[in-house]
Amino acid sequence: MKENGCLPTLRCYNVLIDGFCKNGRTDEALSLLSLLRIDGFPLNLQSYRSLINSFIHAKRYSEAYVWYTKMFKRGIVPDVTLYAIMIRGLSEEGRVGEAAKMLDEVIGMGLVPDAYCYNALIKGFCDIGRLDQARSLQLEVSKDEQFHNCYNELQLDQYVHQTIN
Repeated sequence: MKENGCLPTLRCYNVLIDGFCKNGRTDEALSLLSLLRIDGFPLNLQSYRSLINSFIHAKRYSEAYVWYTKMFKRGIVPDVTLYAIMIRGLSEEGRVGEAAKMLDEVIGMGLVPDAYCYNALIKGFCDIGRLDQARSLQLEVSKDEQFHNCYNELQLDQYVHQTIN
């Protein structure tokens, strides 16, 4: 684009960053950040979401949290999607208590958590053997019709059975 005299926009950079991240090429996405800065663009929520999600998928949790902290320092507030990504990462890492606090934070901010948030937390509770809390959250969420795709009773029972055996 630059060779043809057309300057890339932040949207162009975000598409590239997201593409690299979705293909597990996080380090290549990070290398684009210097070009982004040279062209005078700050990272936005979409940029951070792509990077943090990629770190979580790669189980590079500490790097995800560093970028999450950077985002806040720059005054960018996460949306429900990014909170869901963070809740999944915390749960996968076994930090389910922190994930539960983050879910409370989401609700406290007036945001409406989606099924993905709840599923990540329910699975996290199951993974660390806190099946009563998983069941309790599943029952609480199942009362709300908008979460019909949260871990249903059959899925949870199968998960519990696999965990026990």
